[in-house]
Amino acid sequence: MFFPPLDSTVVVDIPSNARAGGVSLLFRARAGSTSALEQLKRDGVKVQAWTNAPVLNGPAEGVWGAYSFEEAPVAKLDDSIVPFSLPPPTEDNVVDEPYTSFLTLRLKALPQSQSEKEFQVTYRLLYPNGEIKWLGYPGRDLRCVLKKTDPWLAPPAPADQQSRDAYRIFSSITMKELWGCWAVGPR
Repeated sequence: MFFPPLDSTVVVDIPSNARAGGVSLLFRARAGSTSALEQLKRDGVKVQAWTNAPVLNGPAEGVWGAYSFEEAPVAKLDDSIVPFSLPPPTEDNVVDEPYTSFLTLRLKALPQSQSEKEFQVTYRLLYPNGEIKWLGYPGRDLRCVLKKTDPWLAPPAPADQQSRDAYRIFSSITMKELWGCWAVGPR
């Protein structure tokens, strides 16, 4: 079982405190039992994600690459990259989650001119003889969307935007950070 699963879409809001605008994503692969995980290790089988994600120090833009799951997640992250778990774990189950492997992908920052980036992920098993068992199939991959977020504004719901009710539009302003600046009007 993989988290997030195949045939789903995950939108990752890149928070404003990501200094370089990048994010570190944590993926999880859970075997059916401890013995199943041990058998994979004994057989030399690697559990991998196959993706065209914009991985820091990875292949060129849009090029697919394989990344192997490990027994424990990366503990120390560069402070210019914000961690984001898919899905967010509970406080005490990240490392001690039974028969689970982890993959942390550190992604490149989105360029200033780009507000979002989409990429695909599928999962596979790589055997020592080079054989690959694909666990997904075309059109059913995991779809991830990286999206820059405003530091403290939540956009109004589509129904509120159409109502032209100023109170409803301004009621959507929420302070997500301890700082901010905004103005009303063209200047």
